[in-house]
Amino acid sequence: MKKMIRKWMALLLAMTLLLSLAACGNEEEGTVLRVCLGGAQETLDPIKTASDDNATILYHLYENLLRQRSEGVGEVTLDYAVCSAYTEMDNYDGTITYSFVISPAAKWSDGKAVTAEDFVYSWRRLLLSDSPNRELLAMIQGYEEALESGDAGKLAVSVTEDGMLQVTLSYHCPYFLTAVCAGAATMPVRQDVVERSGESFGTTPESLVTNGAYVLEDWAKFDALQLVRNPASESHRGPDRLQFIFERSRETAYERFQAGELDYIAYLPDEAIEKLKQEEEWVPTPAGMTEAILFNRSETFDDFSMRKIFTLGADVDALAQCLMPADQIATGLVPYGIRESDGEDFRTVGGALLDLQAKSYEERCGEAKALLRQRETLPGEVELIYIADEVREAQVQALLTGWQDQLGIRVRLSPLTEQDMALRLEADDYDMAWVTVRASYADGSVFLESGSNGLEEAIAEDDVEYSRLMSVLRGALDPLARDNYLHAAEKMTFEEYSILPLIFKGTTQQRRDGVRSVGYDGLGRYLFHEVSFAK
Repeated sequence: MKKMIRKWMALLLAMTLLLSLAACGNEEEGTVLRVCLGGAQETLDPIKTASDDNATILYHLYENLLRQRSEGVGEVTLDYAVCSAYTEMDNYDGTITYSFVISPAAKWSDGKAVTAEDFVYSWRRLLLSDSPNRELLAMIQGYEEALESGDAGKLAVSVTEDGMLQVTLSYHCPYFLTAVCAGAATMPVRQDVVERSGESFGTTPESLVTNGAYVLEDWAKFDALQLVRNPASESHRGPDRLQFIFERSRETAYERFQAGELDYIAYLPDEAIEKLKQEEEWVPTPAGMTEAILFNRSETFDDFSMRKIFTLGADVDALAQCLMPADQIATGLVPYGIRESDGEDFRTVGGALLDLQAKSYEERCGEAKALLRQRETLPGEVELIYIADEVREAQVQALLTGWQDQLGIRVRLSPLTEQDMALRLEADDYDMAWVTVRASYADGSVFLESGSNGLEEAIAEDDVEYSRLMSVLRGALDPLARDNYLHAAEKMTFEEYSILPLIFKGTTQQRRDGVRSVGYDGLGRYLFHEVSFAK
């Protein structure tokens, strides 16, 4: 009986919150923004950030040392947040030391001051967690030693006598300020709050004390989340309330948007995007992701000609017919939307490194067959592992048909769960693997040296030249020279046919008339701090 009462109480809470969302959206003052994201959120613990939707919410609950701000035209720039000033000093041994002044105006939602100790605790906590986000700290001196020993004190993050946060990097890292000092996973949390809440930290409103522009007011776990202005924050210029509504069905979300129940929808259904594509000026928003096939160079694909044969034999024309409406065939490894040091688009500058559609599929297959005839032995069955879903299945079948029917190579498809896929990649147990490379920070290097995606291992195994180039890149002080190294590294992957990029992922969103100044970081995360409403 008690279980039944709890179920009815939970249902009543969800219905009450949803009804309040609909009512608030019609306030004349226009200080409520109703945003529809994807699926429900399991946690609001920064170190467990696992999706763009999750990061979007965290950006409004927490403040890092720096913050991303909208300039009113969609793009974002860095600004001071908890940090009111910082210095950067090059050391004689090649390391770089940053010193951050913590603003006395920075407060937690319970009125206590945010301190440098909060950042030291939070970053050490991230380091010792099993979260893949801990790799964001890899540029900090002592990272490897701390991981190996389990002693987070070896990480070069400390508090000075005058209360500043001091961080020493092993090498010059141009994305340190954006990825770490303004990132979601490295947001500060308070030690006493985490320890008091235990395992429940980040999963209930009661377990959270935050320092951002908003505080969590209510959370109907699988339906909606409501934020209100943080009275302790001075960084607020946007709506009085933010209501994040969760809806996995894009069709249902779009119906609610059209009915006036939502002000902003982050993901449109295919039919709506197809209509937008008819507009001459419409272009998809880059999502900072590339889908690609990794070739395991330890066995079948240790041979250069086999990697080239499978690349030429990939029927990207058939694949193009299976794309989501906002996606496009990849022409490189680094997708559109990633900026160089001077603000130019990396992909636009680098051009098309792999343009399989420049030749007909018949021509490409002719080249692949010629290479096959030159081989003394033909490959046996080759396995392709991938994470199973309906769209991916159709795309995989498009490539399978070409490899088997045109080239006569037997390919075994192995659809896996995300967990099993991760285990196979970690064990290096695959011939080919269809992976999604996500930009956790806005820099081309994440697509060229990300160990979490298996890329550096696939590219650089026994490749001294590539390894040397990446080492030089990490130590480059001149931003323009570093950009050139990145382009050279990407070009080298194509000369070796180490990876077969397939799809640049895109996204698109829609807002109701009058909603202005929504920020977008180019990686799938949205900022609503400075949203205004036209009268």
